[in-house]
Amino acid sequence: MERHASCLNSRAIIEYTRRQYPDFLKKLIADLDSFFDQFDDVESYLLDEHNWISQPVITEMFRRIREHTGYDEVAREIGHKAVMHRRYGYIENIVIKAIGHPYLTILRAPTINTKFNHTKTVEIVESDWSHAVIRLKWFEGLGSSRDTCLYNQGVYEAIPTLWGLPLAKTTERKCYFKGDDCCEFHFVWAKKSFLPLIMSLFSKRRELFDDTLAELERERRLIEEKYVEVEKLNLDLKEKIDRLTSLDACSKATTSILDSDRLLDVVVSLIVNIMKFDRAIIMMVDERGENLVPIKAVGGKDDYFKELVGYSIPLNRTSNILSRVATSGIAQTIRDVDSSYLRKENIILKKFSPKSFIAVPLITRNKVIGVMAAERINGLENFTPNDLDYVMNFCNQIAISLQNASLIENMKQSFVSTILSLASALEAKDAYTRGHSNRVATYSTIIARRMGLDYERVEMIRLMALMHDIGKIGIPDKIINKPGRLDNDEFHAIQRHTNVSVNIIEPLLSNKPELREIRSHHERYDGNGYPEGLAGEQIPLEARIMAVADSFDAMTTNRPYRQPLSREDALKEVIANKGTQFCPEVVEVFESLILSMPDDLYSLINNGYGQTASIA
Repeated sequence: MERHASCLNSRAIIEYTRRQYPDFLKKLIADLDSFFDQFDDVESYLLDEHNWISQPVITEMFRRIREHTGYDEVAREIGHKAVMHRRYGYIENIVIKAIGHPYLTILRAPTINTKFNHTKTVEIVESDWSHAVIRLKWFEGLGSSRDTCLYNQGVYEAIPTLWGLPLAKTTERKCYFKGDDCCEFHFVWAKKSFLPLIMSLFSKRRELFDDTLAELERERRLIEEKYVEVEKLNLDLKEKIDRLTSLDACSKATTSILDSDRLLDVVVSLIVNIMKFDRAIIMMVDERGENLVPIKAVGGKDDYFKELVGYSIPLNRTSNILSRVATSGIAQTIRDVDSSYLRKENIILKKFSPKSFIAVPLITRNKVIGVMAAERINGLENFTPNDLDYVMNFCNQIAISLQNASLIENMKQSFVSTILSLASALEAKDAYTRGHSNRVATYSTIIARRMGLDYERVEMIRLMALMHDIGKIGIPDKIINKPGRLDNDEFHAIQRHTNVSVNIIEPLLSNKPELREIRSHHERYDGNGYPEGLAGEQIPLEARIMAVADSFDAMTTNRPYRQPLSREDALKEVIANKGTQFCPEVVEVFESLILSMPDDLYSLINNGYGQTASIA
């Protein structure tokens, strides 16, 4: 909305209506402009002379009061009352009184008009102590009307009343709204002799002083109100920014975190912190689409969620609010649990004892996949429809994130299963290496754990070890099963299996680039290995661990070209090559592992049961 006029003008209309026609006030200011939709109190905005509005709004307000009263010159009367009730602006009132006479005031009219209106110019054609000729030249296209002209006429007519004189007599010589180039008025007011004028100046000093103090006090209160309003707007803006930031963080988590459990930790913590919830729980529809089951809880005591293990809500239980939200896709807000219709024996109500809560569906692709329930211990009295809209949008993001993570996880598991099937097919070709990948994975996992690596890295090493020899699938059986020494061509063929392994698992590398390091498990610590001749710590730690596990298992199992070594002899061989073939740090951990391993556990691993990997 363009701003053409101070709300000084709308205030005059509102105060006149409030005095004369109070029942019409709501209709007067209803639906004036979409600009006012952002304000809870439109009347307060229109009463504040420091605010500005468009001329069409003023024109519409004059039209409404004119049609309501049936009085064509009501705008002129509003102008009279604005001055006579001292409501024509505190600042203008003080300026007018300070000047001390209608004649002197009229001389200031152009300046005062410019300060409070951008709809016209005021020209003083002639003026003396008893009369004045004034022209109002209206700007084109701003929506001014005959009513606004009458209002200005009424203001000028009433100015003499400030000094105890009667209304000025007016003759309208021209009217812009009747086809002339401007509005021109001839005002005549009663004469005031010089002596009473001087006396008036002295008598008005106290009144002027009081009005000035009142104006200063009013400005002080206004500044306080504006400060509070700005502070509230700043808080609202910060809240909106925080919410947008959290939505952005949720979106980024969607693309960067593929583990569903970690994803839930991040996104649920975001919504709890932003919305100041004390607790929240996520329940998902199970694979059969029959029940809601709890999968994540945030806030409260740790044992709350543990008490829900094994709990589920049948989706056909229409008496349960979470079930209804899941089946209907419609969010529910319960502001007072004690006075609600909810069944108090429900396990969640009994264990969590919420005072009030919301339940929001998790929807993706027009399908409800779960429900989030969240509460504020102090209640939801200030929880607005906008808050609910935000939570619903966030929950939709959670739903999309979970579904994407699930799809990617399923794809990954499917591919990994395919790779492991190939590994099994490879080992089926060679009775001598059957179970080799599982044993290497078990040894590698135990070494990694004892070296203090985190869970995700340990799991990555296990996966790499399971697939480390997958590239041998393309090597002829006669080379793999050759009982004697390999010639140069055959050895080079064997060496190629590390790069072939990487090529086979290429689809996994976009999400787990670390898997590329399986190519390095035949590198030597002294730099004489293959395929790149890496040395020392140039070799990824994962590959250094697998190198020890791979060689130890190869030495302790039957091969076409030799009999297996005992556990002790194989360990001596590993130790003997510490610092040349193998990483010293890894060898030391492995030596401690083998020496402390019970015989029955070693037998389990050697017989292919190594995937019971709770060993540490």
